[in-house]
Amino acid sequence: TPLDGSASERVQRGLAARAEELDDLIKRLMAESISEESDVRSELARQASENPPAQAVASMNAAAEAIREARFRSSSESGLRAAAILQSLASGLENVQQSLGRALMQQLIDAERQASSIAKDIQRAGSRSGRAGASAEAQRFINGLQSLLQNDPELKLAVEKSSELGTSPQLQIEGLRDIGEVLQRRIQEEILNGVTRQAVGPVPPEYTDMVEDYYRALSEDVE
Repeated sequence: TPLDGSASERVQRGLAARAEELDDLIKRLMAESISEESDVRSELARQASENPPAQAVASMNAAAEAIREARFRSSSESGLRAAAILQSLASGLENVQQSLGRALMQQLIDAERQASSIAKDIQRAGSRSGRAGASAEAQRFINGLQSLLQNDPELKLAVEKSSELGTSPQLQIEGLRDIGEVLQRRIQEEILNGVTRQAVGPVPPEYTDMVEDYYRALSEDVE
């Protein structure tokens, strides 16, 4: 059944509040984007500029006000403007989501390769100075993982355990391998996420290339 004027106004106010939350979320994502995601941050900024959520909020509030004053044609026009903005923004944010997936995937692959490479360097180091250099490289690598640790308790635990193992080359290698195993699981999860995205839309060729490179690197590690 159609909503009465009062109920319609409440619905419009509620939608406006949700659009304000979306505006805040986009701003927060832009602020939290890491340096490796500069393209993502730029795309978010472009989408927010071309389809400003704040304008949708203003249109929704205008629609609510028009309903309250029984100006139903004006309400409809304002609602349609808001819908057009949000529909265009939704399409753009879908592209941003794909970019975020690719950025995270590349970051995970790079980190896993680095963990494997440093572990090999420590294993091959024949002198004390060589081991010291590889150990310092391992510490720099661990320090550089901070952006990946924010929402990953398992990876954070592996990094903390690795940091507590001391300077023994064998223990450092074990710690790096533990980190590498967690990173491999995250990469595999991202691959599954990519398959899911493929089921609902095309996956960019760059993503497929990264997956192929990852499996190629894994096969090289086994050899």
